[in-house]
Amino acid sequence: MKLFATAIAALEAEGETSPARRIVLLHDWSTATLLVKHSPFAERETTAVRRFAAERQFDLAWYPGIAPSEANRYHRMVPPSLHDAALALLGSERSAFLAGYKFDIRPATDDRPFFYRFFRWKLLPELVALRVQGGLVFVDSGYLVSLLALLQAVAAAIILILLPLAPLARERRKPGAPAWWRIAFYFLFLGLAFLLVEIGFIHRFSLFLGHPLTAIAVTLASFLVSAGVGSGMSGRFAERWPNAAIPLAVAAIVALGTVYILVLPPLF
Repeated sequence: MKLFATAIAALEAEGETSPARRIVLLHDWSTATLLVKHSPFAERETTAVRRFAAERQFDLAWYPGIAPSEANRYHRMVPPSLHDAALALLGSERSAFLAGYKFDIRPATDDRPFFYRFFRWKLLPELVALRVQGGLVFVDSGYLVSLLALLQAVAAAIILILLPLAPLARERRKPGAPAWWRIAFYFLFLGLAFLLVEIGFIHRFSLFLGHPLTAIAVTLASFLVSAGVGSGMSGRFAERWPNAAIPLAVAAIVALGTVYILVLPPLF
């Protein structure tokens, strides 16, 4: 269903007003084949598809001019079948169908490029209730692992960083120095800022490098090296040009932001 929805979105992005004429979908019990054409399918082509499906007992989910009786014949699916989904996705109720479906089958785009992201958190209680029937198989464990890892990281940061820092900060606090919790929040938001910028660059470089893991390695390495170099040089700048350090930092941020917004998108 998500592949079908993505094909419709791609055709509409190219200016096609009737994507139903350019899509064919057929399936058996375990696989599905999607055909997308630059021009409308001709009658002889749909006839060949129908003959192919009949000879091998494939179910036709969609082709231009399909009759409801041709769908869901050999490998019967409970509603919504692929044919029902195709009708909904090609019709005016597409938004309602996508919003109401239990899994996330919205089209995969450059802004949402992870095709196999199907899980919705609101479905978790139902799947847990069906665990005896195997409902937990449909839980994307990566989300649960990420959530648990985040909770562990927060707990570890509190125990290993903030708690030891509190008494130490009170003992060595200089007159007029900010409270320890202000320093903690400063570095917390600094780390979040790094994460947000890194996520944006990872997404952009995934399009250029072709794989998210490669983009993550290149982006994180570049940011860590650059942050280390900048941290090492900032003290020298502050000593030599005490009034120019902040303006130089702001100018560098503006320059990099301009490159990211105006230069990178046309290249990638």
